[in-house]
Amino acid sequence: FETGLKEIGPYAFQYCTKLEEVSFPTSVKKIGAGAFAGCEELEKVVIGRGVTEIGGNAFAYCKTLYEIEYQGTVNEWQNISLEIAWNFLVPALYVVCTDGIVNI
Repeated sequence: FETGLKEIGPYAFQYCTKLEEVSFPTSVKKIGAGAFAGCEELEKVVIGRGVTEIGGNAFAYCKTLYEIEYQGTVNEWQNISLEIAWNFLVPALYVVCTDGIVNI
């Protein structure tokens, strides 16, 4: 995604079966509800430290999503508004932050 992008809209990439990796620039503040739901080939997500909200079911049913990286600290991750089921049926067990990991 290009720098300057502020939001990934709801269901913007839902069921995009060819996506394997997504990396958000620090300009992105919000990942909308269901934005990547059903992206069954998605393996890795890199979330920029600018994100303040992740919508419900944003990554739901991403059955191969084993790696979630956050480019901020554990404390910053814990301040993100995570709506219900943002990671529903995602196999990743934790988020890797710059200073540690967070179980999800």
